[in-house]
Amino acid sequence: MSTSTARDELYDLADEASEQVPQHSSVKDDVREAIQDYALEQQRAQEEAEANERQRQIQLRQQAEKEELQASSQAVVSALKEEMEKDQDFAKLVKSNDLPASLVENIAEVADADEAGLIVRELAGNEEFQESLKRAKTVMGQKRIIGKIRKEVLTGGSRKPSIPKMMEKSVPQYNPNNSYSTYDEDYYSDVAMRHGI
Repeated sequence: MSTSTARDELYDLADEASEQVPQHSSVKDDVREAIQDYALEQQRAQEEAEANERQRQIQLRQQAEKEELQASSQAVVSALKEEMEKDQDFAKLVKSNDLPASLVENIAEVADADEAGLIVRELAGNEEFQESLKRAKTVMGQKRIIGKIRKEVLTGGSRKPSIPKMMEKSVPQYNPNNSYSTYDEDYYSDVAMRHGI
């Protein structure tokens, strides 16, 4: 083999090597791109799975709320029918004010099934609440009254017994420092008898 031929072969090998260098770097780029694409695909899949899970939770919550509202509505309807059959005046109030639909809806929104029946019974048995309901011109007014009734039902009657107006000034304020002689236990009954109560 001549020197020139050997040199030519070396040049040819060098050319091949230089041609192969870009190929190696392009392979690296391809691998890098493939890794990035895979990571993006995984991220997209995870985001989609999270979005699906959120949607599922929302649907479950909405379904539970719907079932709870239906149960409360049924309790209200049942209690209304029962009270309207027992009390004709209450039945007239409900019918004359076109209340059944809005009452059912408004009570069911603020009370569960157990409370709903109690609220209707309290409303039927309390003329003060009935008068307030007659005066209520808006849905918000009705809801406020229903809220008061619910509070009354849940606290077992939070109103304090009131002292008759004519006795307010006559009733002494209790003072623990009063002696027995100045604070008579029978004072209230004496005042009541004097006023004919």
